[in-house]
Amino acid sequence: MRSNRRCWLLYLALAAALLSPTYDARAKGGAVPMGGLDLTEPAPAAKEKGTPASTPPATPLEIEGLDLSGASAGEEAPEEAADPASAERLALAMRLFNDGSYLTAALGLDALLRDPATERFSALREDARFALSRSLERLGLYSPALAQVKLQLAQGPNARRFEENFEWLMTLGKRKVDEERVLEEVAKWSAQGGAQLLPEAARIEASYLLARYHFKRGRALAEAGRAEESGAAFDEALRAAASVPRTAPLYGRAMFVSGGALFQRGDYPQALEAFKEVVRVNNRKTNPGADQALRELAFLQLARTHYGHEQNRYAIYYYDKISRGSGQWLEALFESSWAHFRVGEYERALGNLITLSSPFFKEEYFPEAHILKAVIYYENCRFAEARAILDAFERDYEPVHAELSRVVKEMAERDSGTWDELAAQREAGRRAKEGGANPRLERVMKLVLTDRELRAASELLEESDRELALVARFGKPLQESELGRELAGQLKAEREALSKRADLLVRAKLESELAQLTTFLSQALRIKFETTTKEKESLESTLSAGASGEELRDYRYSVAVGDERLYWPFEGEYWRDELGTYEYTLTRGCRSKR
Repeated sequence: MRSNRRCWLLYLALAAALLSPTYDARAKGGAVPMGGLDLTEPAPAAKEKGTPASTPPATPLEIEGLDLSGASAGEEAPEEAADPASAERLALAMRLFNDGSYLTAALGLDALLRDPATERFSALREDARFALSRSLERLGLYSPALAQVKLQLAQGPNARRFEENFEWLMTLGKRKVDEERVLEEVAKWSAQGGAQLLPEAARIEASYLLARYHFKRGRALAEAGRAEESGAAFDEALRAAASVPRTAPLYGRAMFVSGGALFQRGDYPQALEAFKEVVRVNNRKTNPGADQALRELAFLQLARTHYGHEQNRYAIYYYDKISRGSGQWLEALFESSWAHFRVGEYERALGNLITLSSPFFKEEYFPEAHILKAVIYYENCRFAEARAILDAFERDYEPVHAELSRVVKEMAERDSGTWDELAAQREAGRRAKEGGANPRLERVMKLVLTDRELRAASELLEESDRELALVARFGKPLQESELGRELAGQLKAEREALSKRADLLVRAKLESELAQLTTFLSQALRIKFETTTKEKESLESTLSAGASGEELRDYRYSVAVGDERLYWPFEGEYWRDELGTYEYTLTRGCRSKR
């Protein structure tokens, strides 16, 4: 064990010496002093007079199959080859990378790039920067890795490693939560013909990413009221998506983008066809590699499109296609309840709402479910139950309204830090020994994270915090280096920008939800008033007409079910395998004259 440890220390010391800008492998004698020991191999005998005793490695330097030895295939060699010392330093960095010493490799590559002596060797610097990006990615520092790729791409499509950097850009996009910068780069260089230089598979992926970029841009322009520009952006999205062939793995995703663009343009029949195509190509029976999550999203969009055009039976059909327990299931249950209500299927609507109110989903945020439930009971003259539901709604959501009002008021009094303050309050409540988390604040945070943009912003901030923590965890070798100081400054600046964006999003979201919850509470009060009035009128009618006036109408229902189902009365117990299958029985309806 002692000898192994000593060998490892000597290896690290040798690596540090080789990565130093002062190292010169051409020095006469070739000896590198290392604690009095000469660790260099004797120079080979020169075959001819004038042949240098030490030469750069003759074999290509490879990093996961990528040639880092110099010019790409088919290109002319650079006019001036790098000096042997710089080439040897690059070679050592590659060996360290391949041995898994990513931090040491990154430090060496960064030192090589900062060395003024390498400025005239463009090919070597391209290789070093590309390898530095790979090293940073292996360390989990995705944002700095992306920054290195952007520096390389800035040289344009004629650059020596443009194609490899373009492909690496798209690979990094799968690692990072923040895809916006990746999509912007793809769009920028695709517009300059860069995507046409890529191999077929990478070119198809670039087309899909380009479609997503234009779709997101079109939606943002539409929200800003710039209809003409948004229409042009959606057209670009459709053109890019159409270049993804049906045989490509990304075809289903491209068709989903097409469906979204067509929907935004108001071409609903074609949008429906696009979403149906997504469903077809992601059928597990015909496609073993089907994307089930994407298929569920397509079903949800089909249901919403039909619901928006009051084609409620079609909407119910597609809502029922969404698998129980999937990420879209609860939304589908709630939305389908409105469709069932529209067609008079009150039992199914109430059955879905029973599932949403189960203890399994007590943290979910569906305040409108109480309003729908109260309206159903009101429509069926179940006035006592309607009042009880509205009372429960006010009891549950007035404290949430008060908490929302407090948070929104505090946001108006501060310039920044809203998101971080909310997260800190939530974490402090969770860690408190007494009292635990603030249930009202938990509901507010749950509400915030129902917004996809805010959820993405939260994930971006978590990623930024993780990368900053990584830089600190690597300790002094990185922190005290120029690379470490640069990374820390870059990541802090990015986090500040992300925090400001999250603040804007959370303010807009909470203000919108406060207004909506205020509306729901007003509706609850109005329904309660109407319920009381209707109940009073019914009682007065009965008293004035006497026994022969009106009677309660029996509500027709049946407990008959198919062979694959079993009727079981609900007694207040919730079982996971029963969720989503409840049907409420309304035993009596409104009064009617004989």
